Amino acid sequence: MARDYAKKSAPKKRKRNATRRKKQGFPTAAVLVVGMLVGGFVAFLIYLKWIPQPDGSKVAAQNKVSSEQVTEKAADRKVETPKTEVPKYTFHDILEKKEVVIPEEELARPENKISMQYVMPCAAFSDSNNADALKAKVALLGFESKIVPVKWNDKQLYRVQLGPFASKREAESIRHRLQRNDINDCKIWGKKL
Repeated sequence: MARDYAKKSAPKKRKRNATRRKKQGFPTAAVLVVGMLVGGFVAFLIYLKWIPQPDGSKVAAQNKVSSEQVTEKAADRKVETPKTEVPKYTFHDILEKKEVVIPEEELARPENKISMQYVMPCAAFSDSNNADALKAKVALLGFESKIVPVKWNDKQLYRVQLGPFASKREAESIRHRLQRNDINDCKIWGKKL
């Protein structure tokens, strides 16, 4: 059998994936050496801090000063610095047996207390149908609202308003629940009674 070697295709070369060089990790040996050096330095500083300071008598012995001079210096020190005992006070010891009496008149609430009511307007529409739609959406969440007609710049607007609430905390909790349900434009207004 005869073969035609002239038209024979060259063998296909395999494409090799580009080999990625492995990233060399951080040299752990260098980290350990540096860590040991820093730790040793910190330990040395702590050691220096807690080394007991030499007494006057030890310093005198090291400098070969006679014992008579040391005793004279010690005697002078005793005379110069008389020890006076400073009393230690702590706050709880001072106030331990104290009692503060507040008169009954100061404990009573004032009669002219200003009480507040809080209302929460959510939106104002020029079309009453839009106001009704928002009122229905608020009602589906379980809150009662009302539509209040308002004149603004010679236009008739319809405001959707919730409240009045006895406390601001109650109004805030309702406003947060409305915000979780995509009613974000509600503000809280306080009114004095």
